[in-house]
Amino acid sequence: MEGNRARLERMVDFPRVREGLKSQIQAHLLKKVEQEGEQDPFAGLAYFFVAGMVDPLVDALVSPEGLAALGTGAEPGKAPKEEVKHWRLRYLDFRTAYIHHPKDPQSRLYLKRQGLFGWKVVRMEMPLE
Repeated sequence: MEGNRARLERMVDFPRVREGLKSQIQAHLLKKVEQEGEQDPFAGLAYFFVAGMVDPLVDALVSPEGLAALGTGAEPGKAPKEEVKHWRLRYLDFRTAYIHHPKDPQSRLYLKRQGLFGWKVVRMEMPLE
């Protein structure tokens, strides 16, 4: 398992993916607060409560175990290994592609080409509703 983890860490820019996902979630939360703030004066307070949970949640999700479970409906670390075989690759251009699981095509891992044959995950998108 440790060898697989080290290999995955070479293939994923974990800090970059985590920060990108945290930014997406924070922007989504702020948008919701703006929408609901006019009707609910406590929406801002709820934002501060939820915003404090974003970092630990993203840190758990954007881990080798969390990425293996993405799109499968399983908890991080409990996804069946055979689920990884079902992921699909789609090219956007020569340097960019994304992978997704057929059960959840809106959750995507974006890859950037590294050299001629290598790829590295640099961004993650998830449905936030």
